[in-house]
Amino acid sequence: MKIDLQGRIKNINLPAYTPLIPLFEAIVNSIQAVEATGEDLRNNFIRIQVLRDTRQAAMDFQENSNIHPISGFVVTDSGIGFNEDNFNSFRTSDSTYKSIIGGKGVGRLTWLKAFDTVEIESSFSDIVELKGRAFSFTIEDGVTQVEDIHLTNETKRSTTVKLLDYKTPYSNKAPKSLSIIANRIVEHCLSFFILNKCPNIMLFDDTDSINLNEHFKNHVDHNVTSDTFEINGLHFNIKHIKLLFAKDHKVYLCANNRVVRDEKITNQISGLPKKIITEDGEVVLYTAYVTSDFFDRNVNAERTDFIDYKNDDPSLLAEDISWSSIFQNIYIKASEYLSEYLVSIQQEKIEKIN
Repeated sequence: MKIDLQGRIKNINLPAYTPLIPLFEAIVNSIQAVEATGEDLRNNFIRIQVLRDTRQAAMDFQENSNIHPISGFVVTDSGIGFNEDNFNSFRTSDSTYKSIIGGKGVGRLTWLKAFDTVEIESSFSDIVELKGRAFSFTIEDGVTQVEDIHLTNETKRSTTVKLLDYKTPYSNKAPKSLSIIANRIVEHCLSFFILNKCPNIMLFDDTDSINLNEHFKNHVDHNVTSDTFEINGLHFNIKHIKLLFAKDHKVYLCANNRVVRDEKITNQISGLPKKIITEDGEVVLYTAYVTSDFFDRNVNAERTDFIDYKNDDPSLLAEDISWSSIFQNIYIKASEYLSEYLVSIQQEKIEKIN
């Protein structure tokens, strides 16, 4: 069946207020490519270069007026690369090749929604030797200009994705400040950072650079509080966080170092305001990440859901435990952590009257 790529991309829902989604897709692909090597993440890297159009004067008064607008991004990683399986998957629209790790096979299509040109170069191992290939990805022709690339003895495994010629309205809506882009990347990839599933990630442009691992440690990790609870001898670990850039109070249930389910909890904890104001006057929201061997054993093969999720019959699970008891304990721990911010029901009534 022939795919109408132009029509497919035209129907992709990518609002102008989400201009960095294509970049996020490239970064997550890189994280997964590094994971696929099976190597220590600390020995691998992702480099994210911000390309700027120096021909245009910066007119954004909400950010540094000396910063030029963005024209593209270059993402380079030391991951597994575009071997035959990955290359064939890339050429297949809506591929299910990476569905087991949550991939839906459409992320790369957002690249062409927001950028005119995508160029890819990859050196990869085919078991016996290192090989290299380069190709272009365009809305008119899909994958084109496929060619083998010459490798030297110094060549190491790496893949570079160039997202070039940023289209309007996305380019106009994209933040220009490197620090703001860093915040957005950490926000989107937070589960990877929280669960220590990130290689070394560096964001840079012509004048500055930010190590995102250090950025996470300095701006988020120090706000993480670890706690545990136990049900019938089963241990659960919970990480409490107050985030500046979250949208709702949420709990994330994780298995095998990945987020599987998330649940809003605003209505589950008595007195929890919609937004929390800290002593410093910052407006934050509560987020929790919960891990357990129990979750690892009871996640489905695709890691997209848990077995009999939220079914209150404990006999359906391998261990004598119910989902309601798990959430009850999560809410108790969350209430303890948030105790200073919880508003009593009586106080709420008084405030409404006044």
